[in-house]
Amino acid sequence: MFSTGQEQVNEQHTAYGLAAWTHEASGRSYALVSRRGRTSIALLELTPGAGGAVGYRKIRTLDLSALLLPAARRLVVAPVR
Repeated sequence: MFSTGQEQVNEQHTAYGLAAWTHEASGRSYALVSRRGRTSIALLELTPGAGGAVGYRKIRTLDLSALLLPAARRLVVAPVR
């Protein structure tokens, strides 16, 4: 969903975090995933696939870094000792 080719997959530019739910009124299932090492998230509609597999349709993506204040973009978090 985030990768544009095999090279990015090999470099692990892939989905990392995951939350999934079913919308009660519509019965449609969704997943919200984050991009490993980035501030991008994607909303996906989960779809049935062949043989019980699950596919997806990308609804939208959002880059959270665009929402951060300039000072927060420069924030460096030091490891806890």
